[in-house]
Amino acid sequence: MRPTHTSTAPRAIAIWVILAAAGCTAGSPASPAALPAASPALPPPASTLDSTPKESAKTANRLMGDGSLAAGTYRVGFLLPLDVAFTVGSGWRAFEDWALLNANNRTAVSFYRVVDVFADPCHWKANAIRPAVGPTPADLVAAMARFPERSPTPSEPVTLDGWPGLVSEWSVPLDARFAACDDGLYTSWSKSNWPASDFGLRFHQAPGQVDRIYALDIDGTRLVIDENWTPGTTAAELDELRAVVESVTLTR
Repeated sequence: MRPTHTSTAPRAIAIWVILAAAGCTAGSPASPAALPAASPALPPPASTLDSTPKESAKTANRLMGDGSLAAGTYRVGFLLPLDVAFTVGSGWRAFEDWALLNANNRTAVSFYRVVDVFADPCHWKANAIRPAVGPTPADLVAAMARFPERSPTPSEPVTLDGWPGLVSEWSVPLDARFAACDDGLYTSWSKSNWPASDFGLRFHQAPGQVDRIYALDIDGTRLVIDENWTPGTTAAELDELRAVVESVTLTR
């Protein structure tokens, strides 16, 4: 269902995002490539709900799993017992039941809970913000706002499939030196599955990456939907990416 957004003002996007595909466990990131020209501005979520019927999380029997996906509706196994489903066309693949990557290698969506936000994303080992960031969407976007070098945007209210939250964007600085970071990883935060029994890192793959973070309040528990794209992404690819997020259904 299309996210409801309280502002219809266009938002210019000049830098890029891609999901760190190996983000479940620490490893070596891909070598940064030269940044292409900036992609077209991604429009804000529409101000009205999409009335198109969607297959719900309760009726979607296929888990996204790991590997190529045929067009259809899938549940996010990483978030069970929270039922989260999305619908994709052709050309998408799943990564470890929590991330969705397009074959164009420019757009992605991931689903998780944020555990600890790191005080320094380059020197992140044993360096979580203390006291710990609180459990609400407002707590998370307030923590993002503490990093001016990452150009966080002002948060705005959003509703996705009836669940309220906040949306904000931030980016990896263009002058970030990954080789100087702990384990060569520029890492925003640690993450978990819905039961908080499976943990990993949300690290990035190149300077200039951007995350559009939907922080949702699911009956008092924060869920993050992380929408990603790169500056080489076409307007059609951006529309396809946004359509995936708009298709999300969530059932407690």
